[in-house]
Amino acid sequence: MDRRTRKWFVLTLLGMLALLAAGVLATFTAQEEHCRRGSCSWHGAFASADGRETRDDTIMRDFSFSVVRGDRVPAIDVGDATEV
Repeated sequence: MDRRTRKWFVLTLLGMLALLAAGVLATFTAQEEHCRRGSCSWHGAFASADGRETRDDTIMRDFSFSVVRGDRVPAIDVGDATEV
């Protein structure tokens, strides 16, 4: 599966979860990668799909596809103050 197809698949899956009240559909913009002990996470900006909520220092872990600085990827806010 290529990168674009994977992002579409993840966006569709996240959208379905958000519809099931599992969280708020959003976009995460990757800004800085942090790797430690074989596990990596990205720090970046969060924006809810409706634009009502934004956070500048948000963490996203365990990507199932490759991400580079500046990529905007789908995310779900499940209520954690720092992580999506």
